[in-house]
Amino acid sequence: MSTNTIYVFSGSGNCLDIAKNIAKKLGDTDVVLMRSTPEKTDATDSKRVGFVFPCYAGGLPGGVEESFRAVKIAPGTYTFGVTSCSAYPGIGLSVLNSIHPLDFWSVVTHHCSCIWLFPHDLMMPILNVEKAQERSERLAALIGAQVLAGEKNRKAPKANAFNKAEASAWPLLSKKKAEKLRATDACIACGLLPAGGHPHGRRHRPARALPQPEGLRRGAHGEDHPHRLNINSPSRNREGLSACQKVPCGIF
Repeated sequence: MSTNTIYVFSGSGNCLDIAKNIAKKLGDTDVVLMRSTPEKTDATDSKRVGFVFPCYAGGLPGGVEESFRAVKIAPGTYTFGVTSCSAYPGIGLSVLNSIHPLDFWSVVTHHCSCIWLFPHDLMMPILNVEKAQERSERLAALIGAQVLAGEKNRKAPKANAFNKAEASAWPLLSKKKAEKLRATDACIACGLLPAGGHPHGRRHRPARALPQPEGLRRGAHGEDHPHRLNINSPSRNREGLSACQKVPCGIF
């Protein structure tokens, strides 16, 4: 059992990169993906437990709140949360805090965060891809240092009324958008766009027509592509995205 555990949901790869950079600073850390149910839900032996996730239309990606609730944390454990967004953090940290009271929380803005009012290549502050990635890595290292030092926020994360309304309306809006989304012959079988449209309402831009490497086919390992990432993300993060966990696909 590792000293620390970080639970992460990542659609484009930014949150996974942030989680890995925090883990690098902490040392001895398990990074667990939040999908339908995290593979590891018992974190009662961890000294520190963190959560890293994006802001989707002011709220959380589908299933993430359920993953929060599934995780078991021992009383007295140091907890922290980090959300990645284009401009505003939304209600995700507030939801997490209501389930697992947070000692520390922070926000990292980045490209390709799914805020439906923003293009995926826009963030605040406005930076190009390289500068945005450098900033993300620097902030993740700072967050790791703050967690190691046991820092605590004086105030709990807040959820404003606009973001609550936005998050409530988004499932209906995204359902209508998803009905128009279909995979084309350029699809590389990433597993992100099942029948009926993309599960989170993200825009599906046709992928380059690339040969499908052996082992990348959906279900080749009893699951979708291990990273479940969008290769068309403008921020193809360096660490963690350049190689597949099980089969080198050669795409990233």
